[in-house]
Amino acid sequence: PFGACQRPQELFCPELLSHDFDNGDRQLVSKTVASYHNAMTNRFRNCSVHDICAEQTYLSAEMALGELKTVLAQLPNAVERVDHSVGMTPFHILALSSKPRICLFQEMQQFCSRNSIMELEDKTGSRPIHYLCLNTSVPFAERSIVIEYLAQMTIFARAAELGLKEWRLSLATKVEEAVLQEVKTGQNIRENIDEVYEILEDYELMEKLSLLELKTWRWKLMSQGDSDAEATNLDNRKKQKLDKRETARINCGAGIIIPSVLPFLFERTAEDDS
Repeated sequence: PFGACQRPQELFCPELLSHDFDNGDRQLVSKTVASYHNAMTNRFRNCSVHDICAEQTYLSAEMALGELKTVLAQLPNAVERVDHSVGMTPFHILALSSKPRICLFQEMQQFCSRNSIMELEDKTGSRPIHYLCLNTSVPFAERSIVIEYLAQMTIFARAAELGLKEWRLSLATKVEEAVLQEVKTGQNIRENIDEVYEILEDYELMEKLSLLELKTWRWKLMSQGDSDAEATNLDNRKKQKLDKRETARINCGAGIIIPSVLPFLFERTAEDDS
């Protein structure tokens, strides 16, 4: 059934352009529609999963899921392919369709080698969750379920690896207030999502630097050896141990090592995003 479809403009939800967005979001949507139609004209150039995600709107959920499973059984890595004309993954295309079905998101997620595939940016700098938040082709109650699923698989999955509970709660609150609530009005969605990712990336960087400092501190303590035996009583041994730990932290060399490592951390982050 996919090869017979010749109406790419109908695959994109018609309500999207008529929605009351601010100027920045409207420009993004207009640019995205043009890119999307260009991609559909070229039929994604053998990107079969992209094709299914675009045209599944003409099929029942059961038929679309069956087609997707058939393709993924033969090409399990197809969900990670990027269409180079627009820089979109199948998750972008599904988020843009007039029926962004959660069952298809879940099926494709199982074939991802890492969840970061679900949050890659396309050539407009947008992630699938950006488009899904702007997609008004389904009622908010249904759309919010898919948005929450994407957030769980991407933002919350990364936040769960953070050591501080305070950071995790802060991100959860930010997603609830700045994304899910704003989706109802269609205002400031892109800025809010970008802000959530900026906070998340700041937390991840701070945690990496903290772990690096702890590692250098521990190495310094181990290299000093155990000299507590020189103290004659328990109080002196405790004081001596505390002094040794404080001295090791000051002299561990973290102030030299961390600035040298920082460029590589930023380079690795850029590679992960690409």
